Amino acid sequence: MKGRAWLAAISGVILFLIFLGIGSRTMASTEFMSGNSVTVAGNETLDYGLWVGGRNVSIAGTINGDLFCGAQTVDISGTVKGDVICGAQTITISGTVEGSVRLGAQTVNLNGDIARSASVAAQTVNIDSKSRIGMDASFAASSLNINGTVGRDLAIAASNVNISGQVARDITGTADRITLARGAKVGGGIEYTSKNKIAIDNGATVGGAVSQHQPKEKAHPALSSLLFGLGVAIVLLITALIVTTLLPQLVHLVAVQGIRRPWRALLTGLVASILIPILAVLLMVTIVGLPLGILLLISWLLIGLTSGLFTAYYIGLRIWPALRNPLLIVLAGGVILLILYLIPFVGFFVMLLAYWMGAGMVLLALTDHTPPPSYRIDRPGRSGRSGPEARYKREPAGRGFFIDRRQRA
Repeated sequence: MKGRAWLAAISGVILFLIFLGIGSRTMASTEFMSGNSVTVAGNETLDYGLWVGGRNVSIAGTINGDLFCGAQTVDISGTVKGDVICGAQTITISGTVEGSVRLGAQTVNLNGDIARSASVAAQTVNIDSKSRIGMDASFAASSLNINGTVGRDLAIAASNVNISGQVARDITGTADRITLARGAKVGGGIEYTSKNKIAIDNGATVGGAVSQHQPKEKAHPALSSLLFGLGVAIVLLITALIVTTLLPQLVHLVAVQGIRRPWRALLTGLVASILIPILAVLLMVTIVGLPLGILLLISWLLIGLTSGLFTAYYIGLRIWPALRNPLLIVLAGGVILLILYLIPFVGFFVMLLAYWMGAGMVLLALTDHTPPPSYRIDRPGRSGRSGPEARYKREPAGRGFFIDRRQRA
C-alpha cells in the first residue's frame, strides 16, 4: 500500500511538472472544444491556448497560445502563436506556427512556416518547397520528402528519404535509401547509417563530409530465442540449488511422490493445469468468491514456478539413485533438464511434461501430508502447553532421507 502511495505521489509530481513546462499562460486561460467538426474561422482570434478534439479540425484564425488537438483530420491554415502538439490521421499545416510542432499521424503535410523546431512521426511526411522550419527538424517516417528549408540540423529515421530542399547544417540518421535531388543544398556534412550508398545528383551540393556506417547485423531470431531460453534456464537452475539448500527435506519429500507414483503424478498435474485455472476464474466471476479465486490462482502460480525444481530433483533421483547429497541430485537432474529444454521442438514438450510432473508431485505431497481438519481446540493448561506432550518420530522418506513427523503421545 505504501508503494502504491509513493507511486501515485511521484506520478502526480511528474504531471505537475509537465503542466508547468507547458506554461502558466496555457494553464491560466485555456479553451476546450470538441465535436464532429471544430473550426476557428479566419476572422476569429483566441487569446488563449486551445485543446480540441473532433473528427475534423480546421484552424483558419489566430490562436495566441498553444494548440493541442486529437482528430482524424487537422488543417491549420491560420496562425498559432505557441506550439502545436497534435495527433491525427492527416495533418496539414499551411499557415504559420511561431513555436514548435510535435506531430504524430499517418500523413503529415507541411506547407507553411514553423518558426522553431519540428518533431514528426508519421508514415508519410511531405514538406513543400514553400515551407520553412526555423530551427532543428526530426523526422521518423516510412517515406520522407523534403522540398522546403530546415534552418539548422536534420535528424532522420526513415525507409526512403528524398531531399530537394535546403538544410542549413548537418544531416544525421538512419535510412534504407537517401537521395539528394537536383537543387538540394546541405550546408554541413551528412552522417548516415544504411546498407545502400547515398545517391547525390550532380546538381546537389554538400558543404561537409559524407560518411556512411553499415547497420549492425541483428542476431538470428532462433539464436536470440536460444540465448534467452538458456539464460532463463540457468536462472531457474540457480534458484533450484538455493531452494534445495534451504529446504532439502521438503524438496526430497515432494520428489519421492514421483518415485512412488510417476504416472499418477503426471496425470494429476495435467488435470490440475486445466481445472484449477477454470475454477479460479469461476470463483472470481461470482464476486463473493473473488478472494478465494485470487488465492487459488496465486497458489497455482507458485506451484507452477516450482514445478521445474521438483522435476529436476526427480530426474536426479531416477538417474543417479546412489547419490545422497540433495544439491548434487538437483544439479544433475537440472543439467539434464536444461539440455532437453534447448533441443528444438523437443524442448517445448519436455517443458510441458516437467510442468505437469512437478505440479502433480506437489499436489500429491499436499494430499498425503496435510492432516485432516480438526475442529477440537485444546485449551492451554497451567503449564502453558497446549494439550498433551508432543514427541517427534523420524520416519523414512526414501533414498536414505528421513522426515520428522510430530506424533501425539
